[in-house]
Amino acid sequence: MSNSTASAQSLTHAVAALMPDLKADLARLVAIPSVSAPGYPEATRARLLEAHEEIVGLCRAAGVQNIASLELPDTAPVITGEIPGPDGAPTVLLYGH
Repeated sequence: MSNSTASAQSLTHAVAALMPDLKADLARLVAIPSVSAPGYPEATRARLLEAHEEIVGLCRAAGVQNIASLELPDTAPVITGEIPGPDGAPTVLLYGH
């Protein structure tokens, strides 16, 4: 077996081992009615902030550092954070909507 094949199999097993927890995290998140839109109603703010805190916790558990919330007018807070790479590594921006 080549190193690349062994590496691919190792990665496949690692991802498979993570799937039960990832599915549970996703199920917990989608159960929170947290749709956001410009000027989102105050009635949904508490649930939206509940989802926000769940996501912050998941990010922190995944090793994200410098987690902060960017507060903008008439919208939900935006979560920002960093996972520093090795010196000289390129910067990657991830965006989720």
